[in-house]
Amino acid sequence: MVCAYRRVVHRPLNILLVSIAGQQTVVNARVTDILPQLSNASWTCTATAGAVCSASGVETVDALVSMPANSTVSFALTVTAQRRPEQIVSNRAVVTPPSNALDPLLGNNESTDIDPIGVFADGFETENE
Repeated sequence: MVCAYRRVVHRPLNILLVSIAGQQTVVNARVTDILPQLSNASWTCTATAGAVCSASGVETVDALVSMPANSTVSFALTVTAQRRPEQIVSNRAVVTPPSNALDPLLGNNESTDIDPIGVFADGFETENE
């Protein structure tokens, strides 16, 4: 199983992607993401290729997923960022396979995303933006 983040530029949204390669089906892997202390945190989950996940939730992600070979689940994480003070937010997600699943690469089962947030977190806009 692989866990990775992708940031959506200029939106308060991160995508947490969990994927599985190979021939094994995994039932009830646990995906956890303790969201930072930000306002109105929520998430939605979309599954592909026969994978199954909870549709949505608020605050911390703590969801069981079932995934056949070559499938993915994507968690879209949305928060309302405070305007001031600007700050750096670190977010860590982990996927834990069930005890009966063989995972030869446990090192890729977690991902950390670090982003500046706030009004000017990405700097000032130029005339071209």
